[in-house]
Amino acid sequence: MYKRLIAGAICGILTVILFGAGVYSAKAAAEIPELEVKSAQAGMGQIAVVELVMHRPAGLKAFEFQLTYDQTALEIVEPAVVGHDVADWLLEYRIDASRGTVKVAAVHGEGFRTDATAVLFRLAFKAIGSEGEKPLGISELKAFSGAGESMHLLKSKAGIFTIVDGSDPRPSPSPGPTENPVGPSQGDKSDWEVNVIIDDKLSKEVKVDSGKPDRITITVTAPSSVGFVQVGLSREVVKQLIDYGKLLEFRTPIGNLLIDSITMAAAGGAPLDIRLERKESSSAYKPSVAVSLKADGEVLAGWAGKVVVKVPYRKQPGESDEHLVVYRIEDGRRSVEPFAAMKDDEIVFVSRGSFTYEVGLNRKTFEDTTSHWSRSNIEFTTARGWFTGVDAVRFAPNETMTRGMLVTVLGRMLGMQRDADFDYKDVDADAYYAPYIAYATANGIVQGIGGSLFAPDRKVTREEMGHIIARFLEHARVSLSPAAAIKPFEDDSDIAAWAASSIRHLQGAGILNGREGHTYDPRGMVTRAEAAKVIRFIIDASLLNA
Repeated sequence: MYKRLIAGAICGILTVILFGAGVYSAKAAAEIPELEVKSAQAGMGQIAVVELVMHRPAGLKAFEFQLTYDQTALEIVEPAVVGHDVADWLLEYRIDASRGTVKVAAVHGEGFRTDATAVLFRLAFKAIGSEGEKPLGISELKAFSGAGESMHLLKSKAGIFTIVDGSDPRPSPSPGPTENPVGPSQGDKSDWEVNVIIDDKLSKEVKVDSGKPDRITITVTAPSSVGFVQVGLSREVVKQLIDYGKLLEFRTPIGNLLIDSITMAAAGGAPLDIRLERKESSSAYKPSVAVSLKADGEVLAGWAGKVVVKVPYRKQPGESDEHLVVYRIEDGRRSVEPFAAMKDDEIVFVSRGSFTYEVGLNRKTFEDTTSHWSRSNIEFTTARGWFTGVDAVRFAPNETMTRGMLVTVLGRMLGMQRDADFDYKDVDADAYYAPYIAYATANGIVQGIGGSLFAPDRKVTREEMGHIIARFLEHARVSLSPAAAIKPFEDDSDIAAWAASSIRHLQGAGILNGREGHTYDPRGMVTRAEAAKVIRFIIDASLLNA
């Protein structure tokens, strides 16, 4: 039985849309597009992600193919994540779990503009069969660029999903203080090497757990008054985490860290020392914590991946979630860490490097938002520096967002800028949005409107906002989980094809809501208050689920 993961059937899509289209044949044989299935591996019962990419795709306007896998050994356990490079394509796919196939078809009026490798899909497979190599094949691959020629089979590169012995990387199933995996291999218990220091003393009060399929968790038991906790991982352990794409969760009384494999891989897979240390705070009751990662003894000032920090904190009387922020202390200067929020009795934030971080308050209020429906969202986003008021006392919540404004807000969320080295005729290099536009266009978050124009002051429509935010989340490697079943908007058919999949994705995650009568109003303009709400929902749907 077919399992439908994106609304609409795939049958006949190319026949209907591409009638008369011709094969992509403008390049020499050695330069034609090649679809590659990246290999992966996992232990029995574990999950690994398989990525499908298209090499040398410039000029390609449509493609179709079938992915085949061993359904007796592998099970697709999550909907596919569509890559940002095809987020605005008209794209359909379906899975036949009984046959072990995934059929895909996609079309775009302009197609791929460059030969940069394009990410098409990421599929999560669970290993359910015997050990060994399981082929991931491609068949029925065709590509198109225009009319006048017959279809032709193009190049593809198959992948291998290897099911390995046990559930490597494999710490002891449930070790406790008397069965800890500290030190070198201990036979069947563990082959991990984990060294723990608590306040300058070696400790064996550590537990390693692989109960969650996406991570390895190291829990250190120590008094609540402990000054610092440090854990050291050998090169072999780090390599296993990188090879399997695992998250490393480090839990201590001071706080918790969640480190992705990209961070470890960018550090060259070197032995890793992770340290959390209490610091003197400027407030008697606000925690201050130093986060430090060392690769082969060298402090990592920043990291290429994502490191999420969770610090225990109970709100004081009169404090609100909107105004609680995290300050990063660097060279004696304090600056707000933009990606931070309060969840239950924890402050959760994304750290940018080995610095000291301190919980604090940053109240932002405006005269024109005191009774506005989006007041809490506005104060939340302005406290973190994503939005600013139009002046010292006004936010202008009902004014419309422009393309320049939206790209600036998203750039501030990442804490990133880029020199204004673009070629847009209508963007002044001295304008506030110039560096953010440069970064966003260079990283595929947004495109110009053609003719070397960006239209920074053009008002943003709701369908345009959905498309830009979806590409931003893909670039920022923010994963979203479906919040509920999607009920199509009453005006779903009015949403442009290039924005439809992005809006569906964000609607399913609870980030985008409709307007009156459960309509989306795709051509409607976005107000600053609405944008503040959407931006806050991104935090609720991503950071707080880490």
